[in-house]
Amino acid sequence: MFLRKKRKYLKKGINFCYSEGFLHKINRFITFAAVRTNKNCSNMLLNRNIKENNKNAFYHLVIGLIFIGMTLWVYFKGENKPNGVDQFDWVYIFIFGMVGVFFSFKGLSSIFRKAYILVDEERIAIKPDETTKSETILWNDIEAIRQVEKNFEILKKDGSSYIIYFSYFKYENAGDLKEAIIDMASTKGISIQE
Repeated sequence: MFLRKKRKYLKKGINFCYSEGFLHKINRFITFAAVRTNKNCSNMLLNRNIKENNKNAFYHLVIGLIFIGMTLWVYFKGENKPNGVDQFDWVYIFIFGMVGVFFSFKGLSSIFRKAYILVDEERIAIKPDETTKSETILWNDIEAIRQVEKNFEILKKDGSSYIIYFSYFKYENAGDLKEAIIDMASTKGISIQE
């Protein structure tokens, strides 16, 4: 199916620029960005999932579910006793429950959270890792971009600023992000001060 689509696009004069694949929900997907041949691939939008593959996420989820199952087992086993659930059972229930919730949350958050870089004609959207909040800056809101050491400080029209720290990213992602911002800023007529 993919080969047919690729041939169809190539007949229409569209090239493919490949971006890095990522592991998401245990399957590997490769994202493609199609660009017309009259455009250079460096001017294309940058849309990359930069999430690190966490091979232990599935095991954390399984361990968490096992501990939650042990919690339920201890509780129902204690309910069948003549005196009901005693103090030692509550200690086991508390410990097993906390460990189960911790590992389940850790496994689920590693599977479903994202980290990405997006630079297109409308905005710059950055989420460097799974734990940080994403930041979206519209190109219409940008007054200027200042290069501070090896980072970019984006000055907005409302007087606020946002600094993109390239050290948060891998070398290849940082270079591609920097190049995409410079290319799109020159296209939009936004000055980059050094």
